[in-house]
Amino acid sequence: MNKLAVMGVGIAAVVIGAQARANGYAVEYSAAELASASGVQSVYERIEKEARRYCPQFTQVRSVSRVAACNADVIADLVDKIDNARLTEYHERGSELRLAARAPRLEVSG
Repeated sequence: MNKLAVMGVGIAAVVIGAQARANGYAVEYSAAELASASGVQSVYERIEKEARRYCPQFTQVRSVSRVAACNADVIADLVDKIDNARLTEYHERGSELRLAARAPRLEVSG
């Protein structure tokens, strides 16, 4: 299977057959994965996992906002570098859905 990797260390590049490097972040995927909804979800989950691996943990920086910002930046960068319409839509819609899930719910009893 032909694998593609996206690497980020200031400048990101799409490279065929590359391995992730320790001094940056990367995600491997195949173009065929991005042709299906389940494949897009799988690639996105790997992107999220790589962001969690790359970014500092709360116990290291004691700042939830710093950890969240790093995760968001890495995810957005990798989605942008992969440059796939389905993945970009999944990322944008997922962000909207996550925000909606966090919104307070109003219960009406009658």
